[in-house]
Amino acid sequence: MINKNQTIERIKALKHIEHNWDGYGGFPTTDKAIQAACKFIKEHIEVSTEQEDYVGPTPEGGISISWLNEDVILEFLPDGNYELYIERF
Repeated sequence: MINKNQTIERIKALKHIEHNWDGYGGFPTTDKAIQAACKFIKEHIEVSTEQEDYVGPTPEGGISISWLNEDVILEFLPDGNYELYIERF
């Protein structure tokens, strides 16, 4: 099960990402993306949800959170908006 506080701390740790973190010109994670991701986790993720498999930066300055066993990727854009990808067969 998900530990919301642990997930939020993992998101907040992305604040320390520096420019070119990926060696390909990746941008630092924006404050708007961090705030949006933390708010979303607090307000919309149930404690019974499985622990996420990945929380990390995107090259554009956003945040990607994925649940691979559910085929779900939640991406927070640098401007604070988000996109949800669900793959079902």
